[in-house]
Amino acid sequence: MKLPDPGRMFLAYWPNQPVRERITQLIDHRLARVGRPVAPDNLHLTLVFLGQVNAIQLQQLLPVIDGLESEPIELVFDRLGWWPDSRVLWLAPNSIPEQLEDLVSELRTSVNECGIEVDKRPYRAHMTLVRKVRQLPSLPEITPVTWRVHKWVLVRSDTRPEGVRYTPVWTQGDGLKP
Repeated sequence: MKLPDPGRMFLAYWPNQPVRERITQLIDHRLARVGRPVAPDNLHLTLVFLGQVNAIQLQQLLPVIDGLESEPIELVFDRLGWWPDSRVLWLAPNSIPEQLEDLVSELRTSVNECGIEVDKRPYRAHMTLVRKVRQLPSLPEITPVTWRVHKWVLVRSDTRPEGVRYTPVWTQGDGLKP
């Protein structure tokens, strides 16, 4: 695989189609009306936000993170919530597996060692469902969504007139060819 083009990026778990459909169903008409729903194709679980990444940083980063090993992790997304400061309605696991915390820590260390500054705040595993939520809506009971994750992806974030578009550009285990 050839190196992806540089840009604004993050590492994430990217849901398969059945998981994506189950999560999309949680955003019923009532929740969709309280803000701007995230496009189904943009749903993801961020592991590490990288920000603007240049070609040299990508060349250093991908071989390092490609070599990291991770056992499959089962996540159960069973809790809706709202952050008033960022005005985001989210879906999260009530319990974060230690394996996920360890992976995020290892990825952050690897990213820092490649000269990319990462957020120092504690990791909060969540999937953003709706943006620009001005006040907490009445949150419905939800049927938990179970998702077995294994490989992470590098995602490019492109701002377009119609909104942000997230595109996976590399998958852990793909390897690299100059």
